[in-house]
Amino acid sequence: MNNPLKLYRIDVDILDVNDNAPLFTTKLQNLYIAESTLQGVKFALSEASDLDVGRNGVSTYKLSQNTHFSLVVHKAGDSVSAELVIQKALDREKQSVVTMTLIAVDGGNPAKSGTSQLVITVLDVNDNMPIFSETLYKTKMTENAPLGTIVIAVNATDLDEGLNGEIVYSLRSKDQDHVLDIFEIESQTGLIKVKGNIDFEEKKAFEIRVEASDEGQPPMSAHCKVLVEVVDVNDNAPEITVTSIHTTVKEDANLGTVVALVSLLDKDGGKNGEVKIRIKNEVPLKLETNYRNYYSLLVDGPLDRESVSNYNVTIVATDSGTPPLSSTRVLSILISDVNDNPPLFPEPLINVYLKENSPVGEIIKTVAASDADVNQNSQVSYTFLKSNNNPSTMVNINSETGDIVTLQSFDHEELNTFQFKVQATDSGVPPLSSNVTVNVLVLDENDNSPTILLPYSEHGSVNSESIPYSAEAGYFVAKIRAVDADSGYNALLSYHLSAPKGNNLFRIGTSTGEIRTKRRMSDNDLKTHALVVLVSDNGEPSLSATVSIDVVVVESTADIQTQFRHVPLKEDSFSDLNLYLLIAIVSVSVIFLLSLVSLIAVKCHRTDGSFSRYSAPMITTHPDGSWSYSKSTQQYDVCFSSDTLKSDVVVFPAQFPQVDGELISINGGDTFTRTQTLPNKSIAIAESTAPGGTFGFIGASDLDVGKNSVSTYKLSPNDYFSLEVHKGEESVSAQLVLQKALDREKQHILRLIVTAVDGGNPPRSATSLIIINVLDINDNAPVFSSSLYKAQISENSEKGQTVIVLNATDADEGANADIEYSLRSKGQDNILHLFQIDSKTGAIFVGGNIDYEEHRAFEIHAEASDKGQPPMSAHCKVLVEVVDINDNGPEISVTSLLSTVKEDSAVGTAIALVSVLDKDGGKNGVVKAAILNETPFQLDTNYKNYYSLVVAGPLDRETMAEYNVVIIATDEGIPALSSTGIVTVHVSDVNDNPPHFSEPLVNVYVEENSPVGAIIKTVTAVDADSNENGHVIYSFLQSSSNSLRLSSMINIDSETGDIVTLQSFNHEELKTFQFKVQATDSGVPPLSSNVTVNVLVLDENDNSPTILLPYSEHGSVNIESIPYSAEAGYFVAKIRAVDADSGYNALLSYHLSEPKGNNLFRIGTSTGEIRTKRRMSDNDLKTHPLVVLVSDNGEPSLSATVSIDVVVVESTADIQTQFRHVPLKEDSFSDLNLYLLIAIVSVSVIFLLSLVILIAVKCHRTDGSFSRYSAPMITTHPDGSWSYSKSTQQYDVCFSSDTLKSDVVVYPAPYPQVDGELISISGGDTFTRTQTLHNKDKPKGPSGDWRYSASLRAGGVMQSSVHMEESSVMQGAQGVLVQNWPTASSAADAEGGEVSPPMGAGVDSNSWHFRYGPGGPGAPPQHLKPGDVPPEAFIIPGSPAIISIRQNQGGEDDKSDFITFGKKEEAKKKKKKKKEKKDKKDKGKDDGDE
Repeated sequence: MNNPLKLYRIDVDILDVNDNAPLFTTKLQNLYIAESTLQGVKFALSEASDLDVGRNGVSTYKLSQNTHFSLVVHKAGDSVSAELVIQKALDREKQSVVTMTLIAVDGGNPAKSGTSQLVITVLDVNDNMPIFSETLYKTKMTENAPLGTIVIAVNATDLDEGLNGEIVYSLRSKDQDHVLDIFEIESQTGLIKVKGNIDFEEKKAFEIRVEASDEGQPPMSAHCKVLVEVVDVNDNAPEITVTSIHTTVKEDANLGTVVALVSLLDKDGGKNGEVKIRIKNEVPLKLETNYRNYYSLLVDGPLDRESVSNYNVTIVATDSGTPPLSSTRVLSILISDVNDNPPLFPEPLINVYLKENSPVGEIIKTVAASDADVNQNSQVSYTFLKSNNNPSTMVNINSETGDIVTLQSFDHEELNTFQFKVQATDSGVPPLSSNVTVNVLVLDENDNSPTILLPYSEHGSVNSESIPYSAEAGYFVAKIRAVDADSGYNALLSYHLSAPKGNNLFRIGTSTGEIRTKRRMSDNDLKTHALVVLVSDNGEPSLSATVSIDVVVVESTADIQTQFRHVPLKEDSFSDLNLYLLIAIVSVSVIFLLSLVSLIAVKCHRTDGSFSRYSAPMITTHPDGSWSYSKSTQQYDVCFSSDTLKSDVVVFPAQFPQVDGELISINGGDTFTRTQTLPNKSIAIAESTAPGGTFGFIGASDLDVGKNSVSTYKLSPNDYFSLEVHKGEESVSAQLVLQKALDREKQHILRLIVTAVDGGNPPRSATSLIIINVLDINDNAPVFSSSLYKAQISENSEKGQTVIVLNATDADEGANADIEYSLRSKGQDNILHLFQIDSKTGAIFVGGNIDYEEHRAFEIHAEASDKGQPPMSAHCKVLVEVVDINDNGPEISVTSLLSTVKEDSAVGTAIALVSVLDKDGGKNGVVKAAILNETPFQLDTNYKNYYSLVVAGPLDRETMAEYNVVIIATDEGIPALSSTGIVTVHVSDVNDNPPHFSEPLVNVYVEENSPVGAIIKTVTAVDADSNENGHVIYSFLQSSSNSLRLSSMINIDSETGDIVTLQSFNHEELKTFQFKVQATDSGVPPLSSNVTVNVLVLDENDNSPTILLPYSEHGSVNIESIPYSAEAGYFVAKIRAVDADSGYNALLSYHLSEPKGNNLFRIGTSTGEIRTKRRMSDNDLKTHPLVVLVSDNGEPSLSATVSIDVVVVESTADIQTQFRHVPLKEDSFSDLNLYLLIAIVSVSVIFLLSLVILIAVKCHRTDGSFSRYSAPMITTHPDGSWSYSKSTQQYDVCFSSDTLKSDVVVYPAPYPQVDGELISISGGDTFTRTQTLHNKDKPKGPSGDWRYSASLRAGGVMQSSVHMEESSVMQGAQGVLVQNWPTASSAADAEGGEVSPPMGAGVDSNSWHFRYGPGGPGAPPQHLKPGDVPPEAFIIPGSPAIISIRQNQGGEDDKSDFITFGKKEEAKKKKKKKKEKKDKKDKGKDDGDE
């Protein structure tokens, strides 16, 4: 190839014109804004886009004229956005929909604009309260009306809509519970119906407070009054109400003492309400009129509780109605006790028997006194009545029960009786008492053993007594005296002798203790008798004592001695102790008597005193709301409930005679000036309530009537409310009126004091605290702490990692201040896949894969919305910068310029564009590329990371048809990352190998008579080339020396090389013929070779032998004569035969067919000569018929016969020969030969002339100058296309609508431009058209450097990022083949930097449309002088093209900016030399190149 494919970079700076108007993505934008939205709140609007750039892009936004909104325009870099700002508060009730037009205007000249319709739907907030048709409704209703009866229908309206305008009626529950029991209201219709029993007697009129509330949030309400007058019917009997002043009446009450207050009430009105009263039964009581239907029940006779303690007073009340109705009331009057009965003992003397030695604390007696009085007066206490005999050390008495308890153990032997008095005293005032004498008798117990009196001692000592021997029976021996401290039976002693058995000498008196003899002494009796006397008492158990006496028998009485002993007597004496005890008893008795006298004196003084000292009562108020009533030493507390305003208080002094007592009435407060505090009241009011609204019902009650009742109300000073006082016939009420709009955010609670003042003199008042709770409405949008947040995050951060925490606040409260965060979904789908936000906390966290290589920064639009109705929201931007990490290896992108590389490509031919991209930034994105394996290719750097894969050595497809070029790209990151890419380079075939036959000569053997169409031979030629170049076509090579018409005999299949017969061959006619078969490939130019084919027609045995003259064939008789004298071997005749066949089929043999035994003749089998075998004999016949059989040697053998009669003659003179002569055929030059000769000469001459003309044309095109191409033009059109025109040819270069700039890469044609310019539409090897352009001007030879136009040089350094799309299209005009062509797009002019590489990895969608047709879109530009190159031209080194960008420096050109293409003279000369060399080599085959 003379012109290998090379790569050149062309920077085409596409200057924008304002040919595109701004365009909104949506023509209609709907916004929903609450009418409560504050002024200054902003709302984001959709942005407009403009395909133009720079100043021709969107410049600003405008808003159609309106009264509520303005526009704020934000400019950030190349983007311009707008926000809608509320300037005036919205009011849905006045205008529910606001329609405006948003206009986007670009900065072009003239400016273009695009519009979008804004439809603002004003969302309703609950800012209008319901309004009743009347503030006061009046109606009448008969008492006892049936349930469900409609009383009245109230009606209210609300200007709001939806739920805010839906009204629900209700009866206010506070302070009208009785109304709610009787009336009800339908919540939807406002019909008030009877729910309970209406009773005139209970309520003569009803004041129903109705509330109408909407269903907004917060709800707003209005109130009205409904006055229902009840019409009375006489259906109630009088009612008797008894107020007992005393729960009991003292039995000593004086006549006229008030017992109870009786009031009569007849709920009926008029005469039906006039009542008379009487006491039906006989009781010591009477009724006395106080005032109208108020009576006092008085004591009318003596009372004695002990006789009658309870009176049932039957009171009958009868009204004056017709018929009269009456009622009865039984009043139970209890007679209270007066201490007029002292306690009484049942007997005046009580004897108490007490066993001695009883345990201490034993109850020895319970004394009981009864008192006819009751309660305290009958409560008796027991004491010992003080006397000289004080029993307090011995016994004690229980003052409550009268139990007498021992304080010591009594000994009968020491004290056998004592006496004391018990006094019974009641608890009355004064106390009364009585006493009883108690004699205590200590009963003896057998607790003392008998005691032996002197002179005898007790057991243990021996007493002696003597008796004379001569003593007679009954002789007094001794007397044992014993005593027992006990008494009674316990002291009754008995004496007994305890003597040995059989001793019957002595006896003792059981009661006297005298020991006497029973008989006289005998000599046998012992001289000494030991007696033991047992003294025992009569107690249980019996106690005893013993004494031993030895009775000695003496001879005479003079020896008798007595042993009686004397015991001294004990004298009574008055000791000092007794004196002290006496003094103490007297002192205590005196003190007791004095105390008793003093107590009686005091009691008497209090009883005798008059009631007049109670004349100075005092009632004092306390902070807790109680009143205390005090009169001297008496105090009564009167406590009122918290809701009591006034009360009737009747205060009586203690239970003493009310002779001069004072009844103090507080009804109307004659002596009081107190101001009563009323209960607190709370009202909830929405802050959106409009001024003028009324709230609450304020009503105070006053038991006074007329001018002394409630007269007016006063409100404490405040900025928001006033008081509206309503005066009715019987009542005065008030309502709060809102004067100034509330703002909860400024003040959420208001405390107002309402004072109710009566008309008395002096006036009295009561106050109530009204607490106004300002209900929040959603009138405040959330506010972010910053409108722009900035954060950094590393790429590949884990999901869930927090990026930043947003914070927004809302001045509202409750749900209106409950903020939910979200990411705006519109226009940031990629953001929603990568980031998420916690709706509660506002924390933005990673939700997807953050890749620095995809997005180096994110602009997140966040929204904070409250939960109000309607919700309000705020927006902010979050700029998230992604910090790069080296996590991406280089990416190798290969854009093949040529689908295949021709094997004859020159060194430096560009095969593919290799771009290396590392998505990382900084050094991590700096990449170097190299080829790893050994290939005849190399990488040439174009610009930065853009390379060209070029041929670096010879290629031979037949040796290596495919190369896998391994390219490695390594970045400069630490550690360095690398990647490899394999570029498969297919070496395309060039037709440099002719077809080759395996042998130069081919012999073909064809059997004669073979069928027509039989393949006699298949010739095959092999072409080392491939595809079309290896596609061989077979044909017969015409030769003038061959006179045979091959076309009528054989044919050859051009594809398969099959040689087919067109006729059946006859070996006898044509034994052989020769022709040449030419094998031609399909390359350009085609190459061929030929082979000589010799066709040999093989003979078949299809012809019988033919007998030659002079002999005829079988069927006629030939005669030959031989002399009789012929010797053996005599030549008779020679049969000549021929066979049209050849070879063995034509090899004839001769035979004689003669009768058996005829051996005279013989014939040469090969010569056909008939000779004699012997001499003639006489026996031989004169005529010999011979049949000669001539046979060929074929299969099957064919034969012919000839009959010869050999006549034997006598002499040779008679022999005659029969040879025949055939005339010769002479050659001649016929007319056909002449015509053929003329035709051959004519064709040869025409061929030679055509060849000479073609060569001349080629030379003419080669010598021609390219200067005739000096006026090409590229014109831009409004649709974004470029038209390239050269004389009568036009080519359109079209870019997609969104392309701003493009780099256009122009390749020279890869074929010689000897006589024309080859314009490649496919970018490949094969061309479909060679266009000759007419111009004689020659441009002067430029240097090899780029030259920029003046306009581009003035602008400084350009930069554009180039991208290639392999699938773009170069389209010709209608009917022209569309070829693939690489296209490019670039960035905008505003980007500075150095010139970008010519092509890059493919993204955009630009396409070239080359249209063939007459004329360009405009007149041709002004021609340059021959050889001149305009200063605005780009001259591409190594290319025959000059690209010139022309632009009118003064402004707009009358024609569009255009680019012209010329040819470089220097390049043309080089190509011309290469072409001439190739012409000599190809020997005139240039026609095939076309």
